[in-house]
This record gives sequence, structure tokens and C-alpha cells, in this order.
Amino acid sequence: MNQSLDPQDNAKKTDRARTLLLIGYILMGLAWLTLFTYLIAGVMAHVQRRELVSHSFERSHWDHIWSIFIWSATWLLVLVISIFILIGLGLGPLSLIPALGFLVLLIWYYVQTIRGFVWAFYGKPFAVADENQP
Repeated sequence: MNQSLDPQDNAKKTDRARTLLLIGYILMGLAWLTLFTYLIAGVMAHVQRRELVSHSFERSHWDHIWSIFIWSATWLLVLVISIFILIGLGLGPLSLIPALGFLVLLIWYYVQTIRGFVWAFYGKPFAVADENQP
């Protein structure tokens, strides 16, 4: 029972959590330049979301970062495999279709990352579907 109920301590803790969230989004934003930041952001999201209470401000953002990480990694793997298969089958010109998929993935990735960053910057929880609503 040594926890402090001081509002300043609570505000500092919230500021630190929000700063860590912003760092997570920045690392995701730098991911297409270097794979290392992408992996760090993914690991951070995985660890942080397990430590936080469900339906909290921080949890909603870490869940969002985690979903960006998982979906982009999955689709990146699918697109890379499809390009290799098409080239291996001698259908090189058709590899432009997965190349367009890369462009769509890149746009989606940055829209989601920037959207989450802006919401975290202004201190708003990320909009998630509420299972209690129809």
C-alpha cells in the first residue's frame, strides 16, 4: 500500500506512457527504411499490450500498433512469395500485380500509423469496436 495517489505522479506516469506510445508509432513510421525499427515496434507492442488493462487508452493504441505489425508482416510475406512464384513459373510480367499490392500495403500502413500517432498525440484512445454495441 505504498502507492502514491498524488495527481502529479499520475500525470507523469500518463505522460511517460504517451511518450512511449509516440515512440512506438515513430518506430513503425521508420520501418520501411529499416527492418530493425519495425521489429522493435512489434516487440514493444506485444510486450506492452500484455501488461496493460483492457480498454485503456494505452492498450487501445498498443493493440493498434500490434495489428498494424501483424497485418503488414502477413501481407508482405504473401506478396513476396507470390512474386517469387510468378517469376519462377516464367510469368514475370504478372509480378506487377503483387507489386501494386506492395503500393497498396505501403499506403495502408502509413495511413494507419499516422492516424494512430495523431490520436495518441492528442491523448485520444484509438477507436476500437466495442463488443457491447450491436
